[in-house]
Amino acid sequence: MDNQTQQQISSPKQGSRWIFIGLGLCFILILGVILTSYKSKSTIQNIISSPKNESQLNTQDESPRWIKPVSSKKGYPVASGGLSASDSTRQFFIYSFSTKELHKVNQSLVSGGYASGIGTGGPKASPDLLYTAFIDQKTKNLWLLSNETLETKQVTQNGFVAYVSGWSPSSTKIIYQIPADSITARTRGMGGYQPTKEVFNPNLDSGFFVFDINSGKTKKLYPVEHFETFIDNDRILVRTTDQESNDRLIVFNINTFEADYGFVKEKFGYGADQFSFSKNGEKWAYTLSRNPTTDANIIYADFPDKEGEQIDSGDWAETQFPLISPDGTKLAFSRRDGYAEPGLPNYAVWVYNTSNKEKTKYNVEGWADTWVDENTLVVKASNASKKENYLYLLNLESGESTKIY
Repeated sequence: MDNQTQQQISSPKQGSRWIFIGLGLCFILILGVILTSYKSKSTIQNIISSPKNESQLNTQDESPRWIKPVSSKKGYPVASGGLSASDSTRQFFIYSFSTKELHKVNQSLVSGGYASGIGTGGPKASPDLLYTAFIDQKTKNLWLLSNETLETKQVTQNGFVAYVSGWSPSSTKIIYQIPADSITARTRGMGGYQPTKEVFNPNLDSGFFVFDINSGKTKKLYPVEHFETFIDNDRILVRTTDQESNDRLIVFNINTFEADYGFVKEKFGYGADQFSFSKNGEKWAYTLSRNPTTDANIIYADFPDKEGEQIDSGDWAETQFPLISPDGTKLAFSRRDGYAEPGLPNYAVWVYNTSNKEKTKYNVEGWADTWVDENTLVVKASNASKKENYLYLLNLESGESTKIY
């Protein structure tokens, strides 16, 4: 067979090979276009769903990224007007420990009331005194305030917040409570049943909640019905609302939602209250009445032991309000010290040294509310006859007290 014949026979095979190569190139080209389009679409989606940076944030955004207010200086919340102030006349201040001045906060403030097992309606400072959690009167929402700059950030959106329950020892978490709303609750009261009409909020979610001031995330603590205090940054001390079992104290983990019913083995009953923990959760102090309405005792012990050192004792409500210092070396408490008038007792502040076991009485009336540092206490006092509240700074070294409000 000559060369010309061979070329004629091989030409069809070569043509088929080029057709296949061409189809392959077309397939690769189409695939490249598809991948490029998908990548571009994915990039657009990622940009849309990614968190906005600070320059993109604005008040019109329905879910702006949480940025907590800056605070590096200590302050303490003060509600003016005394015990008789109404919500409309009450003013809100922060006492600055650096400037030693009261700085007005331009926010309405609900009147403070305490409910056992729930919390306080008034403002509550974080343990490090850098922030204050409060409920505003107009919307009943929870807010976070910088005690340094007075910048406020709204935490909740739907209102109905009634109590600030507590701060974690690290000053990073706030537990607050929204009470349940019901027809029974609305018709209960001094006026009794009234033939009126009321509209309920279909979006109301009640119960205890924990808010992380660093992440801006909120978690509902749906198993918790009664809150005592934080033990450490992960665990809280709770009770049941059942009368038959509320003499037991339960440890609840706010991260794992584990309830440990056996960690606290002893029964405490109605007479155990006013719990205070050391920062690491290893020690606790509390008021214990072994015969409720008869006696009162201040107990300092390893947690969860019921008995330890009996710091003080007396008649019912004679000694109370134990408060462990930040480093655990001191324990402040108050003891009845005569009467301003019949039925209106005075209280003096005492401090117990956990190392040398000595107790010292200070010449200031009231009860220890907050440790500023290991040498300084914020002391609250009230004059029930005048319906007024007072605040003092007590220096433990000098024994001197300074009125700040």
